[in-house]
Amino acid sequence: MAEDKLASFVRERVLGSLRVAFSRQFESKVWHLGGAWWWQVYVQHLLKQDGRMIADLILKSRAVVYVCGFGVV
Repeated sequence: MAEDKLASFVRERVLGSLRVAFSRQFESKVWHLGGAWWWQVYVQHLLKQDGRMIADLILKSRAVVYVCGFGVV
């Protein structure tokens, strides 16, 4: 599973941190799982949520940020 491989990169310190948004993984945008409601998350939501931290990392620490995905047109 892709999530497991990506998580291994963090454990092995290949990546400093990892945020994932598997927006096409579920048919519904909202679902009930494990007694809780979950909403579909897109990459742009995580970028906005972490915007200040990402800007600081890029501007102050010269960090490299990878945003990857696959889209169907």
